[in-house]
Amino acid sequence: MELSIYLEILKRRAWVIAFVTMLAILIVSIIGLIITPLYTAQSTVRVISDAGLADFTFREDYSERLQNTYREVLLSPPFIQEALTRTGVNPATVDMALLLTQVNVEVVSKTELMNISVENSDPAFARDLSNHMAELLEEYPQNLYVGRGKSTAQIVEAQLSEIQTQLEADRQELSDARAQGRSAAEIADIESRIKFQEDSYTKLLDNYEMVRLNQSLRANSISVLAPATLPSEPSNNLGLTELALALALGLMGGVAVALVIENLDTRIHSAQQIEYMTNMPVFGVVPHGIVTPGTFEQAESSSPVQTLKEAYRMLIPNMKIFTKRDTSLRSILVTSPTGGDSKSLVAANLAQAIAEQGQQIFLVEADLRSPSLEKVFAVESEFGLSDLLDRSAVLDQLVHPTAQPNLFMINAGKKVKNPTTLLASSAMRRFLDILENREQFIIVNAPAVLGVADASVLAANMSGVILVVSEESNNREQIFAALRQLQAARARMMGIIYVKKDQKGWGLS
Repeated sequence: MELSIYLEILKRRAWVIAFVTMLAILIVSIIGLIITPLYTAQSTVRVISDAGLADFTFREDYSERLQNTYREVLLSPPFIQEALTRTGVNPATVDMALLLTQVNVEVVSKTELMNISVENSDPAFARDLSNHMAELLEEYPQNLYVGRGKSTAQIVEAQLSEIQTQLEADRQELSDARAQGRSAAEIADIESRIKFQEDSYTKLLDNYEMVRLNQSLRANSISVLAPATLPSEPSNNLGLTELALALALGLMGGVAVALVIENLDTRIHSAQQIEYMTNMPVFGVVPHGIVTPGTFEQAESSSPVQTLKEAYRMLIPNMKIFTKRDTSLRSILVTSPTGGDSKSLVAANLAQAIAEQGQQIFLVEADLRSPSLEKVFAVESEFGLSDLLDRSAVLDQLVHPTAQPNLFMINAGKKVKNPTTLLASSAMRRFLDILENREQFIIVNAPAVLGVADASVLAANMSGVILVVSEESNNREQIFAALRQLQAARARMMGIIYVKKDQKGWGLS
């Protein structure tokens, strides 16, 4: 489908798009008014992932694993219960499942930072709980590395004390051995033992200092960088961003609904739509109305009447009925899918427009069931087409001049019981041949295609057929059915004339 067709649909269904868009904005606005305001407080902590001098083989994924571990620790029920206790809230009175949905711990990608946010209807509670969770996390490594059990430093310190006690005892024994004049071998053995104890003490003392420093760094590996502050504005406020999103979604939804309605609405709304749908030329768009017979040449002061005349004048070059290539085109059938489609008005105005060009034309009322042209042209006659076809009259008795120069009218004639049989008779074919042999241009106003066979039997004997489609009066199914029926009758389809529905201010006479 061409872009212009889509634009035409959107223009025609603009009210649908506007309604859906306004509805989306209204729903979002109502939600903004009725929802409970929630406040979000956030604290930020830093987790030093490579703390500890012993971590020389630091791996890339260690930081991520460490932060994810702390995240799970933060979201564990015991941890949150302790934070609630510090906040002054009894954990037993809190819906833990709901609270867990209000707490969010975010590990900031490619950093050592963690954001601890709490969303709650009480801004003070959100701030306090976030801060206490950050404080507990800050204390967590201290309890982990210097907690209630013996730490590595304490164990090493006990070993140092034991070696020092043993070393003092050995030194006293060496002093006593020398005073007692013991053998050189005994003194050398004591000295060797003292040397070993001193070396062990020195090495263990170095390790003790390393462990103490390493443990101290680990115990202080988490620090609060930015404590949470009291939020002043609800975090679930619907602002310009939400309204803009509602506007965008409303527009997209409106376009979708408009296209669905357009697909379900089988009525015809424009000439472009029917041309795309049938792949047939639309000769022009004309307003609904009739030009008073005999006034086509007159300059009208009323612009709507003049517009009506110009619309029909433009049909003639579009139809190319006077080109040398179409000299065989002498008779045109004007019909429509269903009744009430302004086809008789189109036939009358088109005949006047052709007559204005200086072409002598015969307008034949072939709608024997419901004739209307004789009222339009105020032509009264005792005889008409039906009388000719059943041999009750001759041609010269049928033809009557109208108020429009060069335009002659043939009425429907008397009512008959078998209009289809008469229109399909050889007498009808001879009648058309006589007019065509006189080089007269003929426009035949036929009944609607659907419902009766009159138009189909006439179409087979005409040089060309024009289908009149009226805005919003015909639907796709009716048009396709009419075209199929005319095609089955071997009609030579020329094209379509599209009639716009009556509009206020036309003032047509």
